[in-house]
Amino acid sequence: MESTAPQSPAGLRTSPTWLLNQTAAHATRLLSEGFAAHDLRGYHYRLLAALAEDGPASQADLGRRCGIDRSDVVAAVNDLAGGGGGGRGPPPPRPPPHRQSPPPPGGRPARKGGGGGGG
Repeated sequence: MESTAPQSPAGLRTSPTWLLNQTAAHATRLLSEGFAAHDLRGYHYRLLAALAEDGPASQADLGRRCGIDRSDVVAAVNDLAGGGGGGRGPPPPRPPPHRQSPPPPGGRPARKGGGGGGG
């Protein structure tokens, strides 16, 4: 059976960059079909992978880590929460800030624990 679609020029078909691009396009189609079979998209996978790897995170952190715009993170989280794939919870508590005091004038920094003298 003969194809009616035009063929790419021979110079392109032997170019490594063209071949890599064709392979990537085929892989993207396969992934999209696999995700679609489960009502998922690539964004869902990226977010779930980040959560599995690093644990709970804010939507802003997820967007930064995954390279996804914040509004798209919100939409993807809404999709996942609606389908039973995840949900929102309260943000994790923030650790206390590390505070440092300047040393007393003309003196050495105070030792941790405060006490002076022997011991």
